[in-house]
Amino acid sequence: MKKHIYTLLACISMFCACGNEENTSVDKSKDQRYIEMTKDDPSDPIQHQIHEFYKNTGVVIVKNPEIADYKYNFSERNAIDIVPPEQTQEILQAALDLFNETIVKYYVKEKDGVKDYSFFKKNFPLTLQFANKIKFEGAKETDPTLNVFVSKGIFVMGNINESILTLTDKQKELIMHEYHLALWSTYLTDYNKIIISPAFYRVSEDFVDTDAAGTISFDWYIEDENALPYGMRIADEYWDDYEAIYYTRGFFLPDPDPVRRVMLSFEGIPFNYPKAGPAEFADVLIAMLTKDADQVKALVEKYPLLKQKYDLFVPMVKEQLGFEF
Repeated sequence: MKKHIYTLLACISMFCACGNEENTSVDKSKDQRYIEMTKDDPSDPIQHQIHEFYKNTGVVIVKNPEIADYKYNFSERNAIDIVPPEQTQEILQAALDLFNETIVKYYVKEKDGVKDYSFFKKNFPLTLQFANKIKFEGAKETDPTLNVFVSKGIFVMGNINESILTLTDKQKELIMHEYHLALWSTYLTDYNKIIISPAFYRVSEDFVDTDAAGTISFDWYIEDENALPYGMRIADEYWDDYEAIYYTRGFFLPDPDPVRRVMLSFEGIPFNYPKAGPAEFADVLIAMLTKDADQVKALVEKYPLLKQKYDLFVPMVKEQLGFEF
């Protein structure tokens, strides 16, 4: 088996797994169980998909995780507890579909009808695990906002329950951002799969971790009863100005919920640009994955700081991970 990420943007360090050198032998006892988990059963569509994904990538999909699957892995102790999802065909299929839509389609390349799964073979944790809810040790309740947790050997998709049956495209987009941020900021960078050049962080160093609320004009906001949670949104005619604030400072992805951020600033929570570190790197990554080539080209030609980051980012990922956009 190949050797073997979530963290919320606002509190990356809080969700990193805790190190522990004990119980490393737990992984050996899992081998036979993982073999059973990945056996093919053509009569069971869910099991057949799990088998096919394992055959192509070496990643084990754990649809009904037990404590041994997530508490200890590769000398790391994860301070979480998982409530497994209901094992219904509908929910499990929705979980597999969500994973395919938000992760798989961005990293599996196809050439001449042949799919290349090498990114998963080299750059993804050993197991993908489904969780109805994720709870941090010591917490009284599960965290309903926690969509993903990643550590050295596990990628846990949270909120795998009936809620994923009715996700909107916008909700899926935000979850996708969380998944990619987790993968790159915790797994690929924390475990030295990729070393980010200091020159990359110097591009926008004057703007990270700064309060941006003052750059947003309240004249831009209009009332809209359908805009949750505050019933306000940025008027369409000002959206280009709003995006330009980010682009000129070297950030590819303007905050997807600017009204919420500005309103929170009045509640004592700063409205920040991406923090310096892996989250800033993930800002470029997600843009590269989700914007088409012409969009990226237009942005880097117009905004010098975006071009600087682009010119550093693309060769860095290709040289260290063997991945091309």
